[in-house]
Amino acid sequence: MDVIQYHPIGIIHTPFKAPEGTPIQPPGGVEHCAEVEVYPEYGEGLRDLEGFSHLILLYHCHLAGKARLTVKPFLDNAEHGLFSTRAPARPNPIGLSAVRLEGISHPKGGCRLHVAGVDLMDGTPVLDIKPYLPYADAVTDADGGFAMDPPSAGLAVAFSPQALSACRAKEADIPGLERFIVEMLQIDPRPAYFARDGRRRRFGMRIFDVDVQWECQGDRILVTALEG
Repeated sequence: MDVIQYHPIGIIHTPFKAPEGTPIQPPGGVEHCAEVEVYPEYGEGLRDLEGFSHLILLYHCHLAGKARLTVKPFLDNAEHGLFSTRAPARPNPIGLSAVRLEGISHPKGGCRLHVAGVDLMDGTPVLDIKPYLPYADAVTDADGGFAMDPPSAGLAVAFSPQALSACRAKEADIPGLERFIVEMLQIDPRPAYFARDGRRRRFGMRIFDVDVQWECQGDRILVTALEG
């Protein structure tokens, strides 16, 4: 069998430091901004990119585990064939995301793409960047199979007094942290296999080098602590 080698053209910097809490699919991260650091030797390839509103990122799922041919998707309780899912652990762990291009900068001679709608973990190696073409990439009558319905959204999110105080103390260094946490949690980031059982559970996620502790209480989420 031939060996195929790919070399990253850059790396992405995002607020998401661990799999727990990272949005599932780009629509779950609409306002979450990130930066694609494109290595200088590829900078010339970004010419004329500013005319596009959206990009397609191809990347290496560097923290994906061993691939299985049947998996239980994050938002489903049933087993499905791997290739009918977006599970990151695959024979060739290549990911694809359509993101919104917010701007391009060149700090100290480098190249940065400022993007939003990101569902990637911090430090993910980027393999390729392609422009999103509405006439070619938007299939308005497509059928989504068993995953036709989007994730539920709109959960109420509250903070304990201690968590709210800690959050606002950190906003001097991380502006908008409170709003960011609310947006993250109101789309219900719990795996489906225990998100709907009604039990009160505690969870945690790491964003911006901050550990966020939270629990489910019926139809609302309560942030109980922030550490870090």
